[in-house]
Amino acid sequence: MTMHRSKGLEWEVVAVPNLSERVFPDVTVRDQWTTSPGVLPVPLRGDAADLPAFEVSDQKADLDAFAAEVRAYAEREERRLAYVAVTRAKSLLFASGHWWGPAQKRPRGASVFLAELAEHARGGGGRVDVWAPRPEEKSNPALATPRRFAWPIPYEPEPFARRVEAARDVLARLEAALTPPPLGVGVPADPTAPAGPPAPTPSRDAASAVLGGADPPGLTAAEGALLAELDREAELLLAEERAARVPQLDVPMPANLTASEIVRLQADPAAFARELVRPLPRQPVAAARRGSRFHAWVEELFDHRALIDADDLPGAQDAELTDDDLRSLQEAFLRTPYGSRRPAAIEEPFELPLAGRIVRGRIDAVYDLGGGRWEVIDWKTGQSPADELQLAVYRLAWARLRGVDPSAVDAAFLYVRTGAVVRPHLVTEDELAALLAPPAHPPTPPQPRA
Repeated sequence: MTMHRSKGLEWEVVAVPNLSERVFPDVTVRDQWTTSPGVLPVPLRGDAADLPAFEVSDQKADLDAFAAEVRAYAEREERRLAYVAVTRAKSLLFASGHWWGPAQKRPRGASVFLAELAEHARGGGGRVDVWAPRPEEKSNPALATPRRFAWPIPYEPEPFARRVEAARDVLARLEAALTPPPLGVGVPADPTAPAGPPAPTPSRDAASAVLGGADPPGLTAAEGALLAELDREAELLLAEERAARVPQLDVPMPANLTASEIVRLQADPAAFARELVRPLPRQPVAAARRGSRFHAWVEELFDHRALIDADDLPGAQDAELTDDDLRSLQEAFLRTPYGSRRPAAIEEPFELPLAGRIVRGRIDAVYDLGGGRWEVIDWKTGQSPADELQLAVYRLAWARLRGVDPSAVDAAFLYVRTGAVVRPHLVTEDELAALLAPPAHPPTPPQPRA
């Protein structure tokens, strides 16, 4: 146990190893506030009264004196810790050090603590069993010959003998279970009596019952628990191997999806499955950057100021959008019918329960048409055709939010550059749910038994 954790405890016998120079005590002066700007200055610390003080000075002698005080303070702290360690012993205290560490090239020797304990022992407070003289070698002789390792590691004789004996016992039980009965077994004593059914021939299932159906006799409770644990591990390893040999991997559908993920699922299910198995960061694209800045401008236009500006988002500078390009988008939007219409909702977040899953997203804009009817608009700053599936999700989400039938919600794409308004035919809620429902696998035919 560490010396810190031993405080307040006591044992009959305590051993304190490693009382070696530069090991314990360790008075290495680490970063100080006088040399490192990342260290809190002593005058600002709550324990400043207990720490070495230093008046700001450009004299090297003052800095050296402060460093000496820091080393003395570190030794006092180590001495307090050593006092805790050596006073844990009620009857007997062992203390030791070393000349050569396991990887040190230079000799270490006894630390000041071990030397003081030896002096106390020689004065009648104990006994110095061994005090090795300073070695003549200048470097660690153990490092002169490289260590050699055998691979594979040789078996330990005693455990290996037990495993061999256990293997022989298993083979003997298998042989007894698989050997057919001798001739004459099961034959009626009266030759005139009708013959009964033939005696069953032991099979591999019988051998499995002998070996795995019940614990072999003579096992302790601990051995039985270990055997059960090994059985469980074997089952897991076999299941893992069987899963690895399946030619097609079934990827479970996530419980939470975004509207854009549903679009990717519909476009390429295999690619979406690979993305789920091994997600990778997406490279920033100019279209996403352009859309973010345009959406932020529309929010400000209709007094819906975003909490975080698009320029502050991570990766905002990865795909530049010139001011001229943004200005042309703004002018084109103002020429559309929606440039002067105030939306009822803008960048509206939603969580849509669908087919046992939660679909999340944000609707660009929603307009109140009056009479309980609504219009969902998805702005497109690019010119490539948009996916109708995402718009269908937005329409269904707003219908759920307002508690109206989806037929009361119109939906359209607004291509900002051209001003074109496209109202595609949208799939129904049942069709969206069918897309997210798990595929029905045909029943697996039974496998022939060997």
